[in-house]
Amino acid sequence: MQLSQSTEYAIHSLFYLAVNNNRQTVLVSEIARAQNISESYLAKIFQGLVKAGLVRSYRGAKGGYHLAVPAEKITLKNIMQAVEGTSPIYTCDHDRRDCDFVVDCLITATMKKAEKKMYEILDKITLEKLIENAEELRNQMKWLDSIPK
Repeated sequence: MQLSQSTEYAIHSLFYLAVNNNRQTVLVSEIARAQNISESYLAKIFQGLVKAGLVRSYRGAKGGYHLAVPAEKITLKNIMQAVEGTSPIYTCDHDRRDCDFVVDCLITATMKKAEKKMYEILDKITLEKLIENAEELRNQMKWLDSIPK
């Protein structure tokens, strides 16, 4: 399984907003420029993040985006599910194979257990925790140079 590029952009964008949380709003164009990605593509991602309640959108001369939830409450799980949805990572097409192990299927049970563990881990990692390590990563994450220190 591989998460979509949209999820990567969403995580980095919310990280950018969290680091800039002292500002009223941040424009999508600024975030896109910092990451060297398409502004229109990022704007579509932000529509989903607004719908999920992770960011707030403001119109007008001082418009832009701001976190709708404190950084310590936004987890990687929240972000991933906002972009990818909540469908299971594995679904069995038992009807096509004429399989009677629908309820007690070892494969399905194993995949559900793996998905549960993945979500448990992602639910423990908040934007705030990521930011705590940002200073030591600045030299490796060059796009962070555009974020005021």
